[in-house]
Amino acid sequence: MGAGSYGMSRLSTWHSRMQTRYTWGTPPGGHWTEGVGFQMRQELGLVGTDAELHHWLIPQNQWGSWVPNYIKNQPWNIMIMENREAHAMIDTAFSVRGVEPYPLPLRLWMGMPTRARIGTAGVGLGAGYLGWEAFGSDGSEGNSSTVLGKKQ
Repeated sequence: MGAGSYGMSRLSTWHSRMQTRYTWGTPPGGHWTEGVGFQMRQELGLVGTDAELHHWLIPQNQWGSWVPNYIKNQPWNIMIMENREAHAMIDTAFSVRGVEPYPLPLRLWMGMPTRARIGTAGVGLGAGYLGWEAFGSDGSEGNSSTVLGKKQ
């Protein structure tokens, strides 16, 4: 066995072990309380409440099924939803009778944590400002206009 195949075999073993360790529900051959979902709910004090956990950036299914469990089932990708109705409004994988999901742009916005919303808004404002300075400002307001710090 060459060094390359030995390394790939060890990597494959590690990947399989991590996939099992970060299973959201019941791990293979395990108990449902051993899954990451239950452990996270327990750490957050949500066991016995109506709160649900939402995968906001990388979904559990759809295209997220290609992403390893040990990446998508991390706390940075999980958002607490107050109940199933709130979860159904932002995630069409859940349905509750009488609850219509938000339109897609609003689902994306409401389905992300506050920190991500602030970052998104900041990037949008910064890009808008740079675009205005580069293409929209004509300097007719009486002050000298600069484009990215250069005098015209």
